Amino acid sequence: MNKLLLLILLLLPVFSLQAQVTNVVFIGSVNIKDGDAFSYKIQVNDSNGVLTGYSVTDVMGPNETKTLIKGSINANQKSLKFRETRVVSTKTKTGSALCFIHANLKATKKKGTTLLRGTFTGYGEDGVSVCATGSMVLVSASDVMDKLMKSDLKKDTTVTKNLMKVMASEEPATPKETVVYQTETAVPDSKIMKVTPGSTKEFTHSGKLAKMEVWDAKTIDGDMITVVQNGKILLENYRLSGIHKELTINLRTSMADTIKIIAVNEGSEPLNTARAKITMGTDIQYIDASTTLDKPIWIVLKNK
Repeated sequence: MNKLLLLILLLLPVFSLQAQVTNVVFIGSVNIKDGDAFSYKIQVNDSNGVLTGYSVTDVMGPNETKTLIKGSINANQKSLKFRETRVVSTKTKTGSALCFIHANLKATKKKGTTLLRGTFTGYGEDGVSVCATGSMVLVSASDVMDKLMKSDLKKDTTVTKNLMKVMASEEPATPKETVVYQTETAVPDSKIMKVTPGSTKEFTHSGKLAKMEVWDAKTIDGDMITVVQNGKILLENYRLSGIHKELTINLRTSMADTIKIIAVNEGSEPLNTARAKITMGTDIQYIDASTTLDKPIWIVLKNK
C-alpha cells in the first residue's frame, strides 16, 4: 500500500482505498522562533515512501515562494520528514537570502482532522549555516474543506473565498523542470551595459574590494554559470534564480583583474540570460552578461 495513504489511514480515512494518492495537500503555518509566522502549504506525491512535490511559503502573500521538496514517510512511526531543495519561483525582493526548510513532523488526529506537527530548521544555500528554527503545523486541506462546508464557517464568505483560493492554486506535485517566471524589471535598460557573448568590457576602479551580484534577468529556466577571477573559480556550476547571488572580489592594485563569466547551461530558453551588478565604492555597473555555451564574456577591472 502507498505509505502516504497508509499514514493517513492510520489516523483518519481522508481518502478512500480506491483513490489515487497523488497531489496530496496540507496547509498550515510555519512559526519562526522569536519571529514571524507565515502561511505554508505542501503538495506532494508518494512513491514507496519517497515524497516529491513542492512547498509554498506565504501563500498568496507579498513574499510567496514556491520551492521543490523531497522527503520520506515512516508509516510505523506516523512521521514524515522533508527538505526544501530549490526555489522554483518567488515574489521576494531581490537581495534577500534564501532559507531552505528541513522539517520533521509527527502525524496525529484531533477532532477528526489529520494534523502534521513538528519542528523545522532552515539552512542557507550552503546547506550548513542555520538561518531559522521553529515549529510547523499542517492540516489536511480536504479535512478543512469538508469541515468548512459542514459548519457555520461557510456563512463567512471571506473565509470561504480565501480557502477556495488556496485550494484552487493546487498544481501537480511534480512541476516541470522547465518552470519559468519573470524576474525584476526595476533597472531601466538605459542603465544596463550590454556585453556581447565572446567579448570583453573594461571598467576602472580606485579601491581594493568590489561586490559582484549575479542573477537570471529574464526567465528562470535552469540557466547555470561559472565565474572565474584571474584563473581562480569564484562560483562553479551555479544555477541562477531571481535572487541575487553575492560575491566579494579582492582587487589587485598593480595590475588589472579579469572576471570571466561562463555559460554552463542555457536552460530551456536560450540564451543564458545572466545579469551582473558590480559595485566598486560608489560606482555601480549593471551588466547584461547573456552568454552562450561556446562564448563566455570577460569583464576587466583596472585600477585608476
